[in-house]
Order: sequence, then C-alpha cells, then structure tokens
Amino acid sequence: MGRQEESERFRRIGNRIGRSFIPFVALAQALQLAFPVPGARWLTFELIVLGAIALLTSPWWWRRRLELSPTARLTMAAFLALVAYGIVSLLLHPEPVVTAPGGGPVPKIFVLVPLLTAVAAMFAGVGMVLSAERAQRMRILAWGGLAALVVAFLGWPFQSAHRNYVRLATGQGGAAIIHVMFLIIVALGLAQYVRGRRPWLTAGLVFGGLAAVIATQSRGAIVNIGAWLSLIAAGWLIHYPKDSRKLWPVGLALMVGVFSLPFVPGLSRITSFEEPKRAENLLTALNIWSQDPVTMAFGTGPGRVWPWYAYESGLYPMPGGDYTRFAPTPFGDILLTPHSTPLAMLVELGIVGALLGLLMGASLLLGWWRSRTSLARLIVSSATLACLVAFLVDTYLLRNFGISMWWWATIALVSSWQEATDEERAARAHPARRGAD
Repeated sequence: MGRQEESERFRRIGNRIGRSFIPFVALAQALQLAFPVPGARWLTFELIVLGAIALLTSPWWWRRRLELSPTARLTMAAFLALVAYGIVSLLLHPEPVVTAPGGGPVPKIFVLVPLLTAVAAMFAGVGMVLSAERAQRMRILAWGGLAALVVAFLGWPFQSAHRNYVRLATGQGGAAIIHVMFLIIVALGLAQYVRGRRPWLTAGLVFGGLAAVIATQSRGAIVNIGAWLSLIAAGWLIHYPKDSRKLWPVGLALMVGVFSLPFVPGLSRITSFEEPKRAENLLTALNIWSQDPVTMAFGTGPGRVWPWYAYESGLYPMPGGDYTRFAPTPFGDILLTPHSTPLAMLVELGIVGALLGLLMGASLLLGWWRSRTSLARLIVSSATLACLVAFLVDTYLLRNFGISMWWWATIALVSSWQEATDEERAARAHPARRGAD
C-alpha cells in the first residue's frame, strides 16, 4: 500500500500510537523492564513490551519503510544481519559457561532472549516514529523527552536508594549509560529551538537535559557532548562556511559547559579517565579473540565470553553483586560485561560481526553527511552519530535495550525528516493571522 492510498483512519490510529510514545518513555524511567518474568527467568518484561510495540507498529513501519533514507535502511539491515549471524553462531557453539564462583553452564535460551530483544528494540524505536505522520514526529519525541526528564528527576531519590549511589539513574539505565538518552533529549530541544518551536519546551529540554547529563557524573557523557558539538560545527561550516553565525547556540552551550564544570559535584571523577579494570578487560578479551584464526574470523559465539544475562536473570550469583567484578578465564580475568559494543561484536562475533558493525557506522556517517542541509536536522543527526563514542566504552544495541530504542528512534526521525512548510513558517511569524484563519 502506497502512502497515497493510506486511509484517514490508518493515519489517525497511527498518530495515536505515535503519541503513546510519550507516556511509555515516562513510565519506562520509573519501571525497570529488564527484570526477568517470575517463573520464567529466561524471559524479560522488556522483550514482551518492546516486542508488543514492534508488532503493534508493524503495519506503519512496513508501509512507510521507504520514508527511511537508504542509509538508515542499510544500518537496520546490517544490524539484522548481525543478530541473525549471532543466532546461527549461538546454535553452532556449545553452551556458554559462567566461570565465576557458583557458576555453571548457561542454557542457550538465556543468550537468545537478549538477541531477540535487540531486534525488538530496533523495530519498536523505528515503529513508534513511523507510526505518526512526518509533521508530528519531532514534536512527539520532544514531548517524550520532557516527560522522561520529569520522571527521571522525580525518581532520582528512589533510584539512588535502589542502586546505592547518588548519581542520576532511571529505570531505563544506570548512571554510566543513561546519558545517551539525555544527550538525544538535549539535541531534540536544540533542534526545536532552531526551528522556532515552543521556547519554554526547548528550554526545558536543553537545560533539563544538560542538568541530567551532569547529574550522571559520567565521564563518557562529557566526551559524548564534546563529540556532538564538534560534529554540528564541522558539518555546518563545511556546508555553509560563510554562515557561521547560526552556530551561536552551539558556542553558548560550549561556554556554559566549560564555565560550569568547576561547580559540578564529582568533578574529580568526571575528569579522571584512568580505567585499569577496563584495560585489563580489553587485554583479556583480545587474548581470547586471537587464540586461533577461526575464533578471530567467526568469534567465540554469543555469551561465551560475557554471559551477562545469566547474572541479571538470577540464574547464577553475580560476583560481588555488581558489574565491576571479574570472572576468571584461562586467558586472564575479565569483567562481567563487555563495557564496549565494538569489543563485544569483535570478540563474540569475530571479524564478521565487526565488519557488520563497521558497515552500520559507515552508513550512519553517510547519513550525517547528507543531513547538513538543515541545521535542525544536523543537530539531531550529530547526536545520533556522537553516540558511537559512548558505544566504544559501554554496551548498547546488544544490551541496554531501552536506551537503544531511543537511538533507533532518532535514526528514523533524521532519515524521514520533514522541514517546516511555508504555511507553518508564516503561521509562526504571524500568530494573529493564524488565529483569524
């Protein structure tokens, strides 16, 4: 069915589904959906919910799939190929084994569920965006971002009590990873400002989002913001070298960030980049990967190096009760999670997985390059690309699926971008005339 054949009822229902993104992401900050289902610990509420969203939105993301740019479709296809390869690899390898004290063999279903959840998160994020008509997509994500910020700050004391630290975290992720969502929210707010939409909403998104990023006290967040601002400046100046004045909001954000750093709680932690545990994890992982040519080419198999879901599901006890502990291997001690998306792809899925991940990155870079014609679009596209910096130091897409859903949603938004029409610009410039009409 072509877009011209869509009925009014189809569009109306799709818009309602798209707007349901707002209460969903607000609720997701309060509830941790990654918990296992009682009586079926191999299954998570997250797979059920994200899978249901993917199925519910399937008529819209299927019929409107051609609204996505070729680079976005290639990114999705590469990720689907990556997961499919992971499933085949899982079936061909022996069961993973938890080598930490109290561990044992891990049934393959415990590794299959995260792979399926990764696909569900992708289609849920893309589907929630494509279900709404183009003119409403940016507005829906912006309001969803504001709702997520409000609930995140309201739930901060409860999350701190649950996680035993004061850094800002939500039900969708801990302090070390949730900053990716907050960066996307800031980008949505800045893009709305550039488009001249709802000043108070954009102020809430930008300043609230920046405050949330700082409250995470994440070192990766600071690097991420720096990469984002650099991509915006580089992209715009390359395309419009004589129109640098439009970048003043970016410069203002940079100055505010620099001058506010001395007053940020936990500054010593944010500015310290010494990571001996991550370094040891990287060295051990590369030793495992390079043990023979077959493993280098095809990987160890999913979950065979980092069977993290065996801990999260309660199948086996987590050493020390947190992810900063090590598990022993014949090649050295290794952390309980990869702490790096590319590292997970390379070690567990081999050069095949790494090449598919590289194809995703190249497609995103090309999509970013093509987004430079619009500053608002470039702002959001730069945030999406800058998230790859965060992917280097933590595990997304194959883990942390709620935040990954946000990332996929922004890919769909950028690739199906719609600029303001002449009528909308005139209405914003002459609100009295709009009321008379």
